[in-house]
Order: sequence, then structure tokens, then C-alpha cells
Amino acid sequence: MMKQVYYALVSRRDASALLIVIAVMAVYANSLDNAFQYDDRHSIVENPHIRSLQDIPAFFTHPEYFSRDADKAMYRPLLLLSFALNYAWGQYDVSSYHLVNVSLHLICALLVWGILRHIHQPPCMSLLGAVFFAVHPLATEPVNYISSRSELMAAAGVLAGFLLYLRSEEKKRAAYQVASALCFAAGLMSKSVALVLPLWIVIWQWHSGRLSTTWSKLWPYALVAVAYVLTVRNFLIKAVLSEPVRSWPEQLGTQAKALIYYAMLFFAPFKLNVDHGFTTSGFGELIVILSALALASLFFLLGGLSRLGILWILTALLPTLLVPLNVLVNEHRLYLPLVGLVIALLGMRSLQALPGLRWGTPIFLALFGLMAFERNRVWSDEVSLWGDAAVKNPGSVRPLVYLGNATRQRGQLELAERYYRRALQLEADHPTVRANLANVYQDLGRYDLAIATFAQVLVEHPGMTDVHYSLGRVYQEAGRANEAIEQYQALPLASPQRKFADNNIGTIFQVAGKIDSALYYYGRAGQFVQARSNRARLINGQVEQVKHLLDRGQFLDAENLARLLRTADGSHRDAHFMLAVALFLQKRYDESSAVNRRLVEEHPRFDEGFLQLALVQESSGRLGDAQVTYQTLIAGTGREEMRQIGTERLRALEERMP
Repeated sequence: MMKQVYYALVSRRDASALLIVIAVMAVYANSLDNAFQYDDRHSIVENPHIRSLQDIPAFFTHPEYFSRDADKAMYRPLLLLSFALNYAWGQYDVSSYHLVNVSLHLICALLVWGILRHIHQPPCMSLLGAVFFAVHPLATEPVNYISSRSELMAAAGVLAGFLLYLRSEEKKRAAYQVASALCFAAGLMSKSVALVLPLWIVIWQWHSGRLSTTWSKLWPYALVAVAYVLTVRNFLIKAVLSEPVRSWPEQLGTQAKALIYYAMLFFAPFKLNVDHGFTTSGFGELIVILSALALASLFFLLGGLSRLGILWILTALLPTLLVPLNVLVNEHRLYLPLVGLVIALLGMRSLQALPGLRWGTPIFLALFGLMAFERNRVWSDEVSLWGDAAVKNPGSVRPLVYLGNATRQRGQLELAERYYRRALQLEADHPTVRANLANVYQDLGRYDLAIATFAQVLVEHPGMTDVHYSLGRVYQEAGRANEAIEQYQALPLASPQRKFADNNIGTIFQVAGKIDSALYYYGRAGQFVQARSNRARLINGQVEQVKHLLDRGQFLDAENLARLLRTADGSHRDAHFMLAVALFLQKRYDESSAVNRRLVEEHPRFDEGFLQLALVQESSGRLGDAQVTYQTLIAGTGREEMRQIGTERLRALEERMP
């Protein structure tokens, strides 16, 4: 009876889909409040480009919008679109970002289930494979790490594209293939790993014995792939040819060895880590040769769907194999290959024949789900994430740097100093660690030590030009303004820190009372929000100063300051107005009239400007012009008070006119 109920349950599509939904929601229920993590800061939290939906068209043409820092540019417009929509929804409410990630993972799990059914897996095995994918601990990194949403979106594009391709083969309808190619394009606009879809299709057709009929159907995918490669060609040339982070033999040897390491993570995900202790290898090393032989043996020993799954895994990892990346191995790269693992396992007939599979499987899946649930806790904040990494990889500097950064941000300066010193025990000359340690010295008020540390880093690593900015901040905080300016000005114009440096120089000059220099440097800082705010606040404060000078009868000083403000901001209404008033009070009517006329042309709703212009015209004897100006004011104002004043002055003027 129980057996019949079990098979009836898994045979129903709605019940199976519901079980997948429940599995995903149960495993990731504790992930929604997890904090933004390391790269989330530059790509989301401090990225001004995602804060306005008006920037959406630029996502498709400006790769630098991907990050706060232009040097981290990537072409991932749909990923940016998702971040912008997230921000419009809840700004920086982190739970909304996690909810989207969890939903994307759920969509991928459902697509895996749909693919398994379409390749004729039994309903129970299709459900088993989809739930295995849904709860596998390796999915915790792309789900918890918000910036790794790119992996989820690219996978969704690939899986949806492949499922629609299967539907096009089944229904013989071109609409499905068009939709499949569009999903492929969407996946590519999220991350380049989606390039594997055409390879998956070719491998599937080879497996099905229909390879000869495949090539004519691949042209839509070829067009999309060529268009994408042309769009990102500069990034590819830089990463692969002009500025690779490692040589080709070292890259291929390292990634060949990584395949065995990834296999271990697939089957024994007990030591998941954001900083795996993995080293580079040359192509001819014994460990690399043994890894290649092991994989070749596995490929030839397995057949059917299992061989298909192995090929899918290898092709999904192909971009990582060919493009040298800074991080040697990480877990989110295994998200799409995990689908290949599911296919490979379900293709093993011996696995399906195991006794007790029906009852043992739920226990196994529950164990994996519990491991994933516990892994979510590690992702709760930067201290827990990098603390876990430091324990699992004690010989690495990177976790200690992030721990130092996180504890410094929390104000735990002594603890941050200890982490940085531990890192220096591992690598005494690490320039980034020493610079971060200098930041802690600055926070602690130990300026001489901070200055000496930054200066030494610059001597030994002159290419680290951004340290000039950090050193300038210490000098500025220590009250050594001239030395601060010197360091700020040493920054290259292309430096991402230059706008901050110019803003700080503006602040130094403002404190020193050098208003013209302050306004100049605030202007150089461009669209930096703080500089714009400082500049606007300074101009408004100086407008008030002009008013005080006028009240005290210092008309020439008021004129000079107003001219300075007008030069700094040609569109500032009150600066124009104060200049017109200062000239009028000096009885320089022609000059005042010229300034005032430009003012009302640029600000036609500024009633006080019209009133002042009419007064100048009256005072200079141009009564007819004044009459017209008063009439314009009366007709155009929306303020009853100004209408009454204009009417009274017009009446008095007309009584004086012949």
C-alpha cells in the first residue's frame, strides 16, 4: 500500500513540483537575512548606477556600470537590471535580494526536473534528480552570495534554452527554438558561462544518434554567440591574450588538477569554503597527468546518460578552463556542472538497482539539505564567513584580510590589528595587508605610525597609486594640510579615488577660507555625491555671506563674491540675483540690467528677478521697459502677494509717466 502511495505521489506533476518547492524553501529559509558579502560592496551596495531605473538602457551599452569602480567593468546587463529592480523594490533591504536568489535557484531546480522528464527519466528518478540538485550544499554559494546571482541567471538561461530546444524537437515548431535562442541570449547577458548551451545541444544530439541533423538547427545560437563574443571581445582579449593572470601551461595544468578537486566537492561537500587551499600546477606535473588519466578512464568506463553527464560537466567548466581567473577554484563555478552530475548519476543503472533506494534516498537528501541549511549560517555575515575560511585554510592571507576589514568596519580596531598582524606573519611583505594595518593605525589616532607605514608601502610598491589617497587622508586628519594636498594630487587622473581626493582638497581649501579653490576642486570631483553636496552647501552659505555684505553696505565685496559664485556655478539663480543687486546698489544700472535680464531669461518663474529688473529699469529712467516688466510679472506669477506688489508698483509708475 505504501509503495503504491509513493509511486502515485511522485508520478503526479503538481505533487512533484510542490515537493521541489518545499525542498528549496525549507533548505534556504534561514538565508534571507544574511548580509551583503565581499564583492557585493562594489557591485551593489556602493554602486550608484543601480539606484535609478533611468540608467537601465545604459546597462546594455556601458559595461563600467557593473561596478562602483570602472576598472571592474563586466558586460552583464540583465544582472544589473535585476539589481536595479531589487533596489527599486526595497533599496538595500538584503532579504529582498536573497528572496530573488532563492527564487532563481527554485526555477533552476524546476527546469532540471523538466529536462529529466523530457529525456525520458522515470517520474521518481526525475524528482530525485531535481531535489538532489535543489538541496546539494554546493548551491549554497550562488544562492547566498548575492553577486553570484549571475551564475543562477546564466544557469536559468541555459536550462530553459535546453528544455525549449527539446520541446522544439518534440513538437517540430520553430517558435520553441526561437524562444530557446532568446533564453540563450538572456543567459549570456547574465554571465558568459551560458556559452555552453550550444555545446550541450550538440552533445545531446550525439548521444541521441541525431548529430547529422543538428548543424542546420544551430544557426540561431551561433548568431547569438557571435554577437556576444563581439560585444565582450575586449574583455576576452585582455583575460586570455594580452594580460592573462597566469601562463597557458600553468592555467591548463591547474584546472586539470581542479577537476579532481571539484569531483571531491561533488560527492563529499564537507569542507565548503570561500577560500580553498588550492595551488597552481604546471601542465607536466604528475598530479595533473594522473588527474587527466582518471577522468579519461571514467569517461570510457561509463556509457549512456552517465557519459552524457560527464561531458556536460566538462563543457560547463570549459570557460573556467580556458580563461585564467584570479581565484583558482570556487564553488559557484560548479552550479551548472551540478546538472551534469545529476544526469551522470541517474544514468548509472547500478545506482537505480540499489536495494533500499526508495527509503534511503530521502535520508540521503535530508542529510545534504541539513548540510546546506547549516552552510547558510556561515554566510550570515563577513566575520562568520571569513572566520570559517580562516579555520579551514589557516595558511591563507585572504581570509585574515577580510576578517580585518570586517572587524575594522565594526569598530573593533584592536581585533582588526591582530588579524592583519597574523596575516603578516604568513606573508611579511604583503602590501595590501600593510596598507590596511596603516588604516587601523589611523583609526586609533597613531598618525606617525600610519604615515610611516603608508610611505614605506609607496616606496616599495610605487604602482599602488591609491595609497597616495590613504596617506593624504592621514595627513589631512593630522592637520598637515599641505602634505595632504600633495598626496591627493599625486593620484593619477584615472584613479577611482581621484574624485574623493578632489573632494577632500576642496574641503581643505574651504576650511582655509579659500573659497575659489574649494569650489574649483569640488567641481573637479564631478558627479561624486558628497562633493556635489559640499559644493552646493558652500555656494548657498556664500550667498548668505553676500547678503550680509550688502546689509553692511560693502557693495564691492558683495559684487566680487557674487561674481566668484556665478563663475563657479553659472546656473545658480541666487548668485546671479545677488550680483544684480550689488551692481544696482552701486548705481551701475546697465550692468545690473544685463545680469538681471539673463537671470529672468534662464529662470522665467523667478518673480523676484522680474521685480528687481523693473526696479533697475525705473531707476535708470527706462519707464516703458519697467512698465512691460511689471506687466509680465503680473501675468506670469502664481503668487498673489507678488501680483499685488507688481500691481501697486505698476500703478505708481503709470502715474509718473507722461
